[in-house]
Amino acid sequence: MAHELWAKGDAYEAYVGRWSRPIAARFLTWLAVPPGRRWLDAGCGTGALTGTILTTASPAQLTGLDPSTAFLTTASSRLTPPPATRTTSPDPAAPRSGSVAGADLGLAGSSTASGAGPDVDLGTGTVSGAALNSAGSGPGGGSNTALGLAGAGARPGVASSAGAGPEAAFGHPGAGSGSGAVPGVGAGVAPGARFVAGDAQALPLADAAVDVVVSGLALNFVPSPAAAVAEFARVTAPGGTVAAYVWDYADGMAMMRYFWEAAATLDPAAAELDEGRRMSICSPAALSTLWSAAGLTAVTTRPIDTTAVFADFDDYWTPFLGGTGPAPSYVASLPTDHRDALRDLLRVRLPHTADGSIPLLARALAIRGTTT
Repeated sequence: MAHELWAKGDAYEAYVGRWSRPIAARFLTWLAVPPGRRWLDAGCGTGALTGTILTTASPAQLTGLDPSTAFLTTASSRLTPPPATRTTSPDPAAPRSGSVAGADLGLAGSSTASGAGPDVDLGTGTVSGAALNSAGSGPGGGSNTALGLAGAGARPGVASSAGAGPEAAFGHPGAGSGSGAVPGVGAGVAPGARFVAGDAQALPLADAAVDVVVSGLALNFVPSPAAAVAEFARVTAPGGTVAAYVWDYADGMAMMRYFWEAAATLDPAAAELDEGRRMSICSPAALSTLWSAAGLTAVTTRPIDTTAVFADFDDYWTPFLGGTGPAPSYVASLPTDHRDALRDLLRVRLPHTADGSIPLLARALAIRGTTT
């Protein structure tokens, strides 16, 4: 397999993102973070964990960061509330597309807002890289401190030119502008919340900028997980929480276990592509080592289980045709006859209930630690 595609947010959501939502809810219950804290969701993907934080954790501020602008666009579309019904003509002076009110988001970029104007319409307009990631020269100067943004170029490894490799952040070769600007996304989905394109190994945040860093189902795709966890610890204030969860590919993610075992039956070479073999940090011991090496204390791990219920075989199989993720990318590489043989073998092997549904275990491995 030449590469793994991460450029289709909706395809990823259908494949595995939807099963992350119940895991995210259990994960946040376990963390039990008090309300009013500053959060970073590193590797937010299509927004399963980000959305759950917004609805259950009462954050003071929330940043979702991912290298894939396609994923960020999907996340924003799922989390942005519908526009309010207007009974009068809109104020032409109110900030709209391309114009962000700095007071609510705490951005000091070069938007047209004064830093005190109302967020009449958070909208989905294009936001410049300056507004997202730089200290800027606008009238809202200095308010970047609220979100802990260190300014454009302040962190090494943050891409600064179009197409300049945001995929390196999580090993995704997907598309993205690389500049920190996310067309149609940047303003955020709620007061104090926003999405940013960026690199987990070189976070565009100042030291101790947030109270909580979380990462859901992303850390195992980072080229250097140790560098990412060190960054998580750096940007978290003393006494804060750094936590993550990854799929238990080797044992507890049944939808993938059935897939790769069937694939290896027909093509023994496919076994080398199995996440259960490749994702070396996806175990409690490996995760604990990462957290301890980053200087985190009170390190604790636990499994979090849910049941992925597929309505029928097509509900299980169709997402594997989306081309997003290791297994779907493998399917995309197969000739038609081999793909059909794999489909038919899975149809025979998967367990079915009387109504035709397919219930499968989906287990994540969670870890948390505290900064000193």
